[in-house]
Amino acid sequence: MIETADQRWKDFYSRLEHVDPDNTGHQVFKEAMRPQNYAYQIGLINQFKTINGMRILEVGCGFGGLCRQVYNNHKPTVYICVDNVEMLKFAKKTLVDLPITFYDASVFEFWKPAKFHWEMIDLFISNYCISETPREYQNRVLEEIVPVAKNIFMLDGDKKSDYEQRLTKALKDNFNKVSREKYDPDWRVDVFTATENKNA
Repeated sequence: MIETADQRWKDFYSRLEHVDPDNTGHQVFKEAMRPQNYAYQIGLINQFKTINGMRILEVGCGFGGLCRQVYNNHKPTVYICVDNVEMLKFAKKTLVDLPITFYDASVFEFWKPAKFHWEMIDLFISNYCISETPREYQNRVLEEIVPVAKNIFMLDGDKKSDYEQRLTKALKDNFNKVSREKYDPDWRVDVFTATENKNA
């Protein structure tokens, strides 16, 4: 039986229960931070006009592997990482040398967009995250964040619900240039990029 990507990640995260966040030499850390894990994403992100000087928000930062690769290739002025408190324990260790602002998704103003100046974010990144959140939070993103984001990169989707259709519609309604590409065949996600916000 062929193991799917979803199964691999479930196995990976189940191992986190036995990992001390201070043990950055642990194999789980090494696996999560391998540059090749993010080569595809970085290749697409590099297509944006310029990342240097951008203010970036990443929701679902995980261990911080993608954030690390963005910094290895560019010089953003602001980078905000959002995830649950357990994952942030790891991200804060792996990104300790970078000027990152961290927010716990359970309390962050991310879920209260009226109190956060989304127009100040140049690039919104979500690497397989929003589709895994409750519908209420998905609606916040699609209805309140997408309309004002300057650029968007999302590896996301959910074949079991209408989320993909709602995401595609929101992007097309608010951006002049929208791209959607297939990711790994055994993943149930696609890659979405959007530029030239119509509301800017």
